[in-house]
Amino acid sequence: ITSCPSKRHSAKDRRVALLWSQMSALSSGEAGDHSNETGPMPLPLPPQFLTPAEHRGETVILASYPRSGNSLLRGLLEKCTGVVTGSDTLPQRTLSQALQRAGARGEGVIDGRAWVVKSHYPERRGHARLPCDRAILLVRNVWDVVDSYFNMTLTNSRGAARSRRLREMRLLRRAARARSRTP
Repeated sequence: ITSCPSKRHSAKDRRVALLWSQMSALSSGEAGDHSNETGPMPLPLPPQFLTPAEHRGETVILASYPRSGNSLLRGLLEKCTGVVTGSDTLPQRTLSQALQRAGARGEGVIDGRAWVVKSHYPERRGHARLPCDRAILLVRNVWDVVDSYFNMTLTNSRGAARSRRLREMRLLRRAARARSRTP
């Protein structure tokens, strides 16, 4: 941003520049004073949707398999940039509603209000086709994904991995294995 002073910069550009300056302050060991060349770091504001003037027609897809950490990364991106991330999932789905209750305001948003949009394509199609200019590919260890996805499918929730139903299923599997071993 500083290399091209004649250009007008959007609020998103300013937020990204602030993020980079904060990250370089952290990496250079200047994190203790919480300051940069423009003064003290501001308190974080809740993420906002992009205005039409801020949207430059670029869409970045956050592509991942379900349970790979995309909600965690979306939250980090929102906190760092101050811009709400979107999702190509229908907002009426049970898990989308759970994400909305947890603070993900961009569920179902694929238009210019969101710069980064989560997608699980090709594992599942979103509610509309979404062209993209750039992509972030999020990868997690496949064994962790399978275990987490199994728990989510079994409980139909994002965080109830230790639910009563799951414990019952594990007991049933153990009993079935024990029966198969007896003569």
